[in-house]
Amino acid sequence: MLVWLVSNPGIDYFEVLVALAGTIVVLAVVLVSGLTGVISRRGSFLVCAGLLALLTAAVTIFGRAQSPSNPLFRIRFVLSQSALANRVAAETEPVTTQGPQWIGLFHVARIERLDNEVRFITGMCGVVDQCGLVFRLVPPTQVHRKERLRRLSGSWYHLYDVF
Repeated sequence: MLVWLVSNPGIDYFEVLVALAGTIVVLAVVLVSGLTGVISRRGSFLVCAGLLALLTAAVTIFGRAQSPSNPLFRIRFVLSQSALANRVAAETEPVTTQGPQWIGLFHVARIERLDNEVRFITGMCGVVDQCGLVFRLVPPTQVHRKERLRRLSGSWYHLYDVF
């Protein structure tokens, strides 16, 4: 779950809060179990130390996960690139395709076909912003103030679209 979460093009803050809250609850249960003798104190200490290390790693990764330089995102993109390219070829009409679907390893909320690009919106990032992948044959010459396109490879870009 955590690997899937931090390898998305963007991460919704609500998802992060749920993951962190769940980890903290498990940590508290293990700690109480160790103190009450349900499991040994040494076992409780080892599990708590491991969970704290995972929690620290998750927070650190989240700080970098909103970036297309995230190595987990890059791996997921490379493994999905052919499926995404096949879908680009299938999108010929300038319309928006609603409804979530899996394309490669990405769960795409909607596909937008604009003049010279196809946008795969994968979901929310931050509080109200949206993130995804963009295929453009021509590099962007002018980017709107509210969106950030970062080149991934070839004609592919990472999209961070501010509300």
